[in-house]
Amino acid sequence: MIQALKSNTLPGNYSQKLHKRYQQAVPIGVYNSPPLYVQSAKGAMITDVDGNNFIDFAGGIGAMVAMELVTDRVTKEPAKELTAQLIKEFWKNGLISIGAGIHDNVLRFLPPLVISNEEIDKGFEIINQAFEALCQNSKRSGE
Repeated sequence: MIQALKSNTLPGNYSQKLHKRYQQAVPIGVYNSPPLYVQSAKGAMITDVDGNNFIDFAGGIGAMVAMELVTDRVTKEPAKELTAQLIKEFWKNGLISIGAGIHDNVLRFLPPLVISNEEIDKGFEIINQAFEALCQNSKRSGE
């Protein structure tokens, strides 16, 4: 299952062990992206050292982050409907995102520069819940 990584959660034992070593060696600074210990990556798909799969949210300019959604990783067919459904789910739960790209299959986020760590965590939670909800709905409908 693909997951959005919340900043306070490491999904596997090996990741937790590596993060403990990191915390001992690196001083605390500005709030950064959640810790992720990558085993491999291909395109926007990342697999961590514990075998968990994630989507890379690294695309963007400055504070703006964008994520292109496709229905097939080989053909790169745009996932316009999925993008629209996710945006609706985000808005229902208080997260503002807009569609972008020439095929309307890009999720775009632009948090305020004064966003708190708690608000960032809440945003990741809303993103994760929206993906989980749509995955469950597609399983129920047999897609």
